[in-house]
Amino acid sequence: MQVQRLLALLDAARALRKSGRKDEAEQACREALRIAPDSERAHCELGNLFFARGSLEEAEAAYRAALERAPRDAEARFRLGNALKELGRLAEAAAAYREVLAAHPKHHAAHSNLIFLLDLMPEFDTAAQQAERRRWHDLHARSLAAGIAPFSNRRDAERRLRIGLVSSDFREHAAAKCFGPVLRHHDRSAFEMFCYDSGRIEDAVTRELRAAAEGWCSAADLPDEALAARIRSDGVDVLVDLSGHTNGSRLLVFARKPAPVQISGWGHVNGTGLPTVDYLVSDATLIPAALRGLFAEQIADLPCFLCYEPFGEVPPVAPLPSLARGSFTFGSKNRPEKISEATLALWSRILHAVPQSRLVLQSLRLGKPAREEIRRRFAEHGIAAERLTLLGAVDNHLRVLDDIDLALDPFPNNGMITTAEALWMGVPVLTLAGSTPAGRAGAAILSAAGMPDWIARDEAEYVRIAAEFAEEREFLARLRATLRERLAQTPVFDGRACAAAAGALFRRAWRRWCDNPPPGGAT
Repeated sequence: MQVQRLLALLDAARALRKSGRKDEAEQACREALRIAPDSERAHCELGNLFFARGSLEEAEAAYRAALERAPRDAEARFRLGNALKELGRLAEAAAAYREVLAAHPKHHAAHSNLIFLLDLMPEFDTAAQQAERRRWHDLHARSLAAGIAPFSNRRDAERRLRIGLVSSDFREHAAAKCFGPVLRHHDRSAFEMFCYDSGRIEDAVTRELRAAAEGWCSAADLPDEALAARIRSDGVDVLVDLSGHTNGSRLLVFARKPAPVQISGWGHVNGTGLPTVDYLVSDATLIPAALRGLFAEQIADLPCFLCYEPFGEVPPVAPLPSLARGSFTFGSKNRPEKISEATLALWSRILHAVPQSRLVLQSLRLGKPAREEIRRRFAEHGIAAERLTLLGAVDNHLRVLDDIDLALDPFPNNGMITTAEALWMGVPVLTLAGSTPAGRAGAAILSAAGMPDWIARDEAEYVRIAAEFAEEREFLARLRATLRERLAQTPVFDGRACAAAAGALFRRAWRRWCDNPPPGGAT
């Protein structure tokens, strides 16, 4: 009877957590642990609850408690890796994922999360990142190609096309601000949009995006095979992956190739590694010609690989803060795992080069332990804690930019939406162009926005440009007042132009397929 009670409590805790009733979920977890203190599943579910709340250190402790009781529990090890990733402890997270894969080579989610980590780690170049993607395909997707059937889609190059969009982020999320324009402003005479939503959160953004689509499928509970069958039965002509190897991706759907043309974009700049994905949305700066042969997909260039379009009202641009305060403020709103040791050392050099300057960092993931760790790391470079303002969750994250004179882009993994948001709030962004796509995102955005002078070629130039900005406050004040208006007509911020460019890409890809459809539906 106790076992049945335990299982019922854990099932209830999971359901309550997923429905957002976190306090009730915790009560169920605590009761389960009272009944069975050594239940690894109860500890793991408690960790899942802490993770959902953003209490990452408590989540880590709960997962480790589960592993003490069941060291071979792949789910607890996988979840521990997720917590360590969010805490910015990338090497430990990678080790956790590799342990999962050593015991369970077919754990495709752990493998995708490892791939995501490699994009953040400076020791892995584009060749290594793409090689790991090819391994993902070989382990998890290659066998599915045999089941790809011929397509019955009518090969009319100019007819109205059905475009399928697959994501778990049809909600208030950074990714939706990238792909939102493609959906919101599509040419309804040329395309009809069908969205396959794998997420479980619905909000005002979800409702707005659903209203912009001709068709909508809630796909969170559909297995990959069933979702692929649904997409094929819907007659989708061009299917778009909006997630890559990020959380909630459905790449095993794309491995089954349910649509004649498949594209990845607006979600993960480094691609999928799947031969069944025909194109990767990019631009000439993000993926230079010398790197393109490393990708499984054909690179399809747009004027910019992303387009930022906020949902709801955006605050007006505030005056330059240093004019009133006196001291100059640098800042970044990127996730803490992007603040690599090289980034932190370079930002410390800037703070030394500009006496009395301050640094503001803000992220949802910047909890108290993470803040203490960042202060410790800066102290090793001679930066006093009083020069740092470290913020976690805030009421309006865009208003944090009111207090920043110049935004600093991290490397080797740049900001994307954080860069676009800073620019839209009148704050210039300084980036260091890297060698991988994730390290060239800042350069791509600034190039498309017409601000190439804010792209540093090396660390010395990065420090020099930052110091020069700090000396040119009257110029910065004038720039801040006019930047939004200037940017509105650029590819980074013109949502209608972005949708038109995406539509042209869909049409070109479709025409190519009509001219030369692959035999048997294979790529």
